[in-house]
Parts: sequence; structure tokens; C-alpha cells
Amino acid sequence: MKTRIPFHPPLIAAFPVLSLYSANMALVPLGDLWRPLAISIALSIFVWGVVGLVFRNVARGAAIASASMAGVFLYGRIVGPPSNTTPMLELGLYVLLASLLLFVFGRRWKQGDWQTPTLNLLGSALVLVTLASIVFGVAAENRHIAEIAHRKNASDSVVWRNVPDVFYILVDGYGRQDQLKRVFGYDNSAFVAELEKRGFFVANKSHSNYCQTELSLASSLNAELVQSLLPRMVVTDADRAPLDDLVNDSFVANTFKSHGYRTFAVTSGFPAFQMTKADEWLHSPIKTTLFEDAVLQLTPFGSVNGLGGSSMFDQRRQYLLGAFDNLQALARPSSTPRFVFAHILMPHPPFVLGADGTPAQTHHPFGFWDGSHFYEYGGTRAEYKSGYVGQVEYLNSRLLSIVDAIQGDAKTPPIILIQGDHGSKLGLDQERLDRTDIEECFGNLSALNVPDSVRKQLDDAITPVNSFRLILSDLFGAGLQRLQDKSWYSSFSTPYQFVDVTRRLAH
Repeated sequence: MKTRIPFHPPLIAAFPVLSLYSANMALVPLGDLWRPLAISIALSIFVWGVVGLVFRNVARGAAIASASMAGVFLYGRIVGPPSNTTPMLELGLYVLLASLLLFVFGRRWKQGDWQTPTLNLLGSALVLVTLASIVFGVAAENRHIAEIAHRKNASDSVVWRNVPDVFYILVDGYGRQDQLKRVFGYDNSAFVAELEKRGFFVANKSHSNYCQTELSLASSLNAELVQSLLPRMVVTDADRAPLDDLVNDSFVANTFKSHGYRTFAVTSGFPAFQMTKADEWLHSPIKTTLFEDAVLQLTPFGSVNGLGGSSMFDQRRQYLLGAFDNLQALARPSSTPRFVFAHILMPHPPFVLGADGTPAQTHHPFGFWDGSHFYEYGGTRAEYKSGYVGQVEYLNSRLLSIVDAIQGDAKTPPIILIQGDHGSKLGLDQERLDRTDIEECFGNLSALNVPDSVRKQLDDAITPVNSFRLILSDLFGAGLQRLQDKSWYSSFSTPYQFVDVTRRLAH
């Protein structure tokens, strides 16, 4: 009988990486896929070659290589992500299954063995199904992108003289003062007073338009409600890619650019925000991407210090500290007016910095989980409270330092917005409105340092969608009328299925 030629090791090695990307493609840029995919495939070919030489049997080497790669990636599925304590029962089950794989596929080969055709077929089927899922997802994203019509400012490009730099500092999940007091027992009045001393108007009844980051930022950076930006979005759709496109290539940034501003983006590691449309995109470089870390957590190598596991908390710390440093550097005056957008993923979990800036770390696996998701992955309410307050206190000190630096040497008083995209989420149920503390989740910090002509239009209940409608109209005569200050809840699984909660919010 003629033996079939094996080609399954690269396919078996590619499948876990492709599958993970397929499940997260709305959050992970395509460019982050290639390196872990190439490494996984190369490793399978290396093992195949070495084992094949040892046993002098190409087919047997291929079978052992495929079994080894499957065993490596089964670790995260069975044992779970790395944590401080290893579940011994799951670890024992993993060792048993990995050993069984090697025994079944690595035994001595005989004429007519079934492993090669079986593994070739299995590897091909897994990869083809996953690739089809990715292609379908990309096609769906492209359809949504086609629906996005960015409004362009009709004015010709003009370099304005004596116009202010504009800094939009988005502090993710930063709650309003009264809600921090009610929910956490934390008095944030000293920080608010310091902002007011520096010329900020702090809206003491503000609330966000949405309670999810991508929804909120798509709205505020385009000065429009998501329902108007994506009018044909299906309410049952879960694809956030259109929102990310609206953030990455926004009406607000494009309007400033059309008036001679240089645009800068400062990010702190949220993978969905790839600010390639900005003139300058500042982000802290690290050795691995978050997607690569997620791949590592599927393997036993995820618990090795420096590769994954606890090191992901270190990388989060590096991203945040790098973002603060980048903002501090941009505080220096420039000969060209600038629009600076900074997304600081803090005080939102994970909690990695204490009040004094010392490293902090939770006792459950790393993740950006918030609200009910935080508890589902092992977090506790006490852990959320202490971690959140610690990060608020550290964030406050850095923000005041950055504001002082921005204002210090500016020839023209800058415009500075410091806003939470939503409030804290100790009482958020990601899937159930009736179990959600909406006053907490929608009550966001909103501090605006703007010219008097804009300030006189502000009130305590202003929502983020209106911030740039007022600013652009004042600076450039954009003629954008203020929208109603309304708020909508939507679940994490159906972000476009909106429920109007405006009347339920206390003012």
C-alpha cells in the first residue's frame, strides 16, 4: 500500500492560533496574527524534522509533532490560564490526555497505518473551517465599514494663528465624584477642587451616553450618537469593528486636521485602537502583543515569568506608565497647533498600580474584565473596590502633573478635556439591565477646561457626545447644535440593542 505524504503538523499547529484570532478578530488587528502563527508553524516543522531524523521515519515524526503541538495548546483549555495556584485535578487530566496523544500517534508505525491520512484530513478540516470563519468576519466588517460615512468639514485646510492646542484625555471607567463616594466610600473632592483651581468646569451631574468604551468613544470622537453613525446596524450584531473604525478615523480628528492641526494619539494597550490615521501614534513598545500573550496562555509557557501569566500585569503597567510619559512629553509647546487624543485604560481593571505607584496585582488571571465579568473570572467586590480606588489615587496625581505641564508654557491657553467614557462598574451586570447599578455605571467624570465662550454653554448634566459639538462650533463655526443629553444601556453580547435609561438616572 502506498503511504500518503504527511503535511498535517503545520495545520495542527496553526489551528489554535487561527481559532483564537477568529474569536477575537473584532479586538485584534490582523497584523498581530502573523508572528505567533509563524512561530507555531515553525516550531511544528522543527519538531517534525528532529523526531523524523531520530526515528528515521518522516510519517512517524509528523504524527509525534502534531500530537506534541496539540498537547501544548490543550494546556490552557484544560488547566486554564496561569494563576498563583495550579489546579491539580486539571493538571493531572492534562498530563493524562497529553500522554495518551503521544502514545496513540507516536507508537511504532506499520504498513498501512491510519495516522497520516487521518491527521491530514483533520488538520485540513480544522484550518479550512477557521479560515472560512475569518473570511466571513472580514467580509462582515467591510460591509459595516461601507456604511460609515465620515462627515468632512467643508472648510479648506487653513493654518490658524494663536489657536489653542486641544487635549482630550479619556480615563477609562473614571466615575463621577458623588458615585465614587456612594459606591466606594471614596472622597474625590480634593482632586475635583484641584481641577477647578486650574480652570476646569467639572460637571457634577454628568453621565455617559453609553456604558461601553467603544460605543462611548465612537460617539464622543464623532460628536454624534452611535444610532446615527451606524443607522443600519443590526441590533443582534456583536461586531465592534465598525466602532473601532469610527474611533481610529474620527470626524473630530479629521476636522482639526483640516484646519491645520497635527493630530496625535496616545494609547495604553487596548488592542482595538490602532490609531494609524493620526499624524503621530504614540504607544509603549513591549516584547509581545496582547494577542501573543493570549496565545501563550493556551500553553504551559504562559506561566513562565517574562512570557505570560503574571508578566501580563507587568506589561499593563508598562503601557500605562508609557502613556503618562508620552502625554508629559506632548505637554511641551509646539509651533503647530495640535489635537491630542489619549486613551488611558485606567482606573478600569486590571488593577496593576497602587495609590503610590507601586506594582499591584490581583489573585486571578489577567484580563480586561469589568463588572460581572470581573467576578466570573475570580474577582471579588472587595478586590474591585481596593484596586479601583488605588488606581484613582495614582491617576489623580499623574493627571494634575500633566495638566500643569500642558498649561505651564502654553502661549495660548489650551483646551483640555478629562473624561471618563463611563463610570465605574462595581455594580454592572454585563448582560442584565435589571441587575445593574446604572447611576454608578453611567455617572462619569467630566472636566472641561475651555474658552469662556464655550464654558457659558456648559451645564452640570452635559454628556460626552456634546463636548466637541460645542468646541468645534466655537473654534471653527461648525454649526453643530447641541443634542439631547441621553443615555442608553446595552449588554456586552448585543452592544447595539439599546435601552434608553435617561429617565432612570438621578440628577
